[in-house]
Amino acid sequence: MLLLKARGIEKSYGDRQIFRAEELEIANDDRIGIVGRNGSGRTTLMSVLAGDQQPDHGEVPVISICQAFNN
Repeated sequence: MLLLKARGIEKSYGDRQIFRAEELEIANDDRIGIVGRNGSGRTTLMSVLAGDQQPDHGEVPVISICQAFNN
C-alpha cells in the first residue's frame, strides 16, 4: 500500500537548490535511507515530506494515517 507519493518537489534557499525529486513513492514495509553530506538537505527533505515545510515546487499529497494503517 502506498503511504507517500511526491511529484516534482524542489526546495531552494536563495539561489542554492537544496534538493529536487522528480518522483518519490514510499509504500508500506519499504525501508529507506537518506544519505548525504552535512548541509545537503536531508532534514529539509524530511520536513517537506512530513508537511512541516512547503516545497518551492511540486506536491506531497497527504495520505491519512488511518487510511494507510487500516488497509
